[in-house]
Amino acid sequence: MTSKLLSGLPALSGLSAALLACMANAALADARLVQSSPAADTTVAAPRTIKLTFSEKITAPGVQLSMGDGMTIPTAASLSSDGKTISARPTSPFMPGKWTVSWYATSAGGQSNQGSYSFTVK
Repeated sequence: MTSKLLSGLPALSGLSAALLACMANAALADARLVQSSPAADTTVAAPRTIKLTFSEKITAPGVQLSMGDGMTIPTAASLSSDGKTISARPTSPFMPGKWTVSWYATSAGGQSNQGSYSFTVK
């Protein structure tokens, strides 16, 4: 009977290892941008707030707004209570034209993430 119980251990060990590998990959996953306001490639009136929502909790967020000629607007960024949404308030008015939102954050697993997208102000 003992040999029957022990014969299943290698399969159980392999299953445990696979499960641990999946859990480790999930913990190290990048936080993906899943929603933004204004949305990418849209034309809008000057927004009062830029909102970026991610697939998982993030820390140490930052947002920069820039135009193609190098002009930038600093932002005051804050993180939502669930840790998934950055709200960035521009500290200066927008000029009409194409703007790029560049963001960075650290995922809960410690991975640094960054990205950008553009929108146009009327």
